[in-house]
Amino acid sequence: MSKDMSPEELVKYLINLWGKEISSDELQEIDGAKIKSLINTIEVEANRIEELKNELTKDVVKREIDLLRFICEDIWSVRTEKIIAALLNGDTINLENLLLHEKKILSAIKSMISINPLKNVNEYVSDENLDNVVDEEIKVRKKDFEYILLLASDNVPMFTGLDGVIYRGIYKGDIVMIPRINYNYFKKIKFTSLN
Repeated sequence: MSKDMSPEELVKYLINLWGKEISSDELQEIDGAKIKSLINTIEVEANRIEELKNELTKDVVKREIDLLRFICEDIWSVRTEKIIAALLNGDTINLENLLLHEKKILSAIKSMISINPLKNVNEYVSDENLDNVVDEEIKVRKKDFEYILLLASDNVPMFTGLDGVIYRGIYKGDIVMIPRINYNYFKKIKFTSLN
């Protein structure tokens, strides 16, 4: 199956998978053999870069490898996010579409969620002000948030803001506008206020 596929066909498979994964709420079915073959190909080519004589060729191959690694990492991040969201929302997860490491993630998160906080209440209950916690559904509207202009003082990993928006691709030096409530949550880590 994947052994008969050329590196170009494997890359096309990866890019198609990436597009489907980021545009769908459902976990996509992944051919593990194809992904394994692609990752092996990427690593073989990465190890062969120094053998290339032309600096331009080296640079192009390195950039292609970096791009393919980014796509793979983004697929895993999006899939992990979908798994966590499904667990938190009580949605059914199709186990057939999970890879082995994703099944391990699912198992670990399920065990963390099932921890009984009544056994040691001090370990699980924080001293935070919980006045904003409500029992009814909350509707999030952009006009409900005060926005702030920020400078990313470091690369920021993908996160879901308290406004329900998924923030990705924020790098050191980027200027972003996000709700103040997200800044208050992340200011100790990655952002510097420009206001």
